[in-house]
Amino acid sequence: MKCKAAISDEAPRELFATFGGAPFAREVLDSVIGDALGVENPTGSPGEYYVQHPDKTVTVEDDVWGIEVRLTGVSRGSRKAAQFHRAIDALEAICIEHAVAALADTRDGGRAQVFCVIMLDGDIETAPGSGVYTNVIESKAVWVTHEGPEQTDDEDSAPAGD
Repeated sequence: MKCKAAISDEAPRELFATFGGAPFAREVLDSVIGDALGVENPTGSPGEYYVQHPDKTVTVEDDVWGIEVRLTGVSRGSRKAAQFHRAIDALEAICIEHAVAALADTRDGGRAQVFCVIMLDGDIETAPGSGVYTNVIESKAVWVTHEGPEQTDDEDSAPAGD
């Protein structure tokens, strides 16, 4: 399994350092691949489970950046759909936490949209009993600043960490 971020090329270097750093990698490996997906000791198998340095995407608007984090090479195997739903929730929370911390370390602040995707080799039910299946699980796109996730009018839940 590979986890890799794609970040707007004009984003602060702190975002690239964060999403290409060992603390982020360890948290993804332990919490997402280990805890949520049930892999025993993923940090001990760096050929099978790893976090790759971020790619760059084209910045279209000044001071508005994107961070897409994708987990690929994920085998459906005997895993339950709930494990993948826990995994996308954990990945999103980790990415938001790290993006907010990185933006807080910048001089200019800025605003970034965080979006997470897990791509599977088989289908899972999108919600229990829905009868709808997919092999791509996506988080909601969340806008963050150095102060935390932004609340939008269509959200009824509190930001992560509250």
